[in-house]
Amino acid sequence: MAVLEDLPGVEVTVQIAGKDAIEYDADDDDDGEKSLAKHPTCPTVTKYIECIDDAEFAIKVVASREYEWGYKNHALMATVYIDGNHIISRIISDPTEDILDSTKAFCQQSRQWKRYKLKFSAVSITDDSHPERLTQDLKVVKQLGLIRVDALHQNLVIPRDSPSSSAQAFSKLSPAEIERLAKERFEQIKGNKGLKSETKPIKQEFEQRRNLVEGNEIPTPTKRLAQFVDLTID
Repeated sequence: MAVLEDLPGVEVTVQIAGKDAIEYDADDDDDGEKSLAKHPTCPTVTKYIECIDDAEFAIKVVASREYEWGYKNHALMATVYIDGNHIISRIISDPTEDILDSTKAFCQQSRQWKRYKLKFSAVSITDDSHPERLTQDLKVVKQLGLIRVDALHQNLVIPRDSPSSSAQAFSKLSPAEIERLAKERFEQIKGNKGLKSETKPIKQEFEQRRNLVEGNEIPTPTKRLAQFVDLTID
């Protein structure tokens, strides 16, 4: 298994037919570890295994309690690359043992996404010595047969733009753009006022229809003549 002294509690193992593959240590003068590291200070370990043609394999990633999980929202991102191609990524937020044995790929025949088991492919030899073919093959050979697993710290925090960045973005607008935005906002406010004024007659009409259905007469103002009464009459 691949174990980093600087990262205790994290182990990576390649399994063939459900069993851990026999591993061989890299030579002391092997500079492969330096070339694999994304940063010179990034700790890296290299192991060699025997590839069996057409044999299915899996990658076991273990994050035990020995790993320093630390603060809340802390996690590990385990990313697998095979032959230089990204295969799968998993976020590990608590002690676990994860088996990565398949990947998704688009099938041209069925025009659908399918899941395929990881399998060692046979290497063929060709006599084609065309310069373009040689250049392409050299690029492929650099990553051929390489199983790479990156275990990186992840902070699960959603980035948000600060108010200062929004103000800076507004200050970069041209006068014509500012005028256009102001007109759009003015038309929007004007349209909202028009909608509010139209709601009053609709409400009044609804009240009148409801009174007619219920059989209640709508009160209407009337005029009455004033009458004088003589209070001195017995």
